[in-house]
Amino acid sequence: MFVNDKPEWILLAFESGFDGVFVAADGTDCPYLRDCTDRTAKHIREAQELMSNKV
Repeated sequence: MFVNDKPEWILLAFESGFDGVFVAADGTDCPYLRDCTDRTAKHIREAQELMSNKV
């Protein structure tokens, strides 16, 4: 599953019965974006907020 700026997809995975979600970023080695790890951290924070609001 590719998050692609949609932290809701992480939540959807858990709601759909996934036991876990693997999210990866290449960090400073990412050839596509300079802020890859920052974007990934933002998605995870947003997904955690969505999950905590569901509880």
